[in-house]
Amino acid sequence: MSCPRVLKTVQLEVRPVYRKTDGRIRSHVFLCTLAYYLQWHANKRLQGFFAADGTHKNRRWTMSNVIERLCSIRRERISMAGVEFDKITSPQDDQQQILNALQIKMQPSS
Repeated sequence: MSCPRVLKTVQLEVRPVYRKTDGRIRSHVFLCTLAYYLQWHANKRLQGFFAADGTHKNRRWTMSNVIERLCSIRRERISMAGVEFDKITSPQDDQQQILNALQIKMQPSS
């Protein structure tokens, strides 16, 4: 699939946005291209994950489902008794499988 087609489909949910300055137009195009680049690389790394999932209606995982599952991992800044620290939720099994396929290692909370 070509870049312009992916940028215009619901896959990235990008539509024409009219900007008033050249800098804003360049920024918008840069962000669209960056989103495409990230999605392309994620899709490549998740190919084995998707292939083991099944086909058509029996398929559980899509790029949208992967993003939705990863969105529930949270990092929160906690302050107790004058001490501040970051708390990252522990990934569930399916989230960890996705992170492993993407070759992402979660850093422990500090």
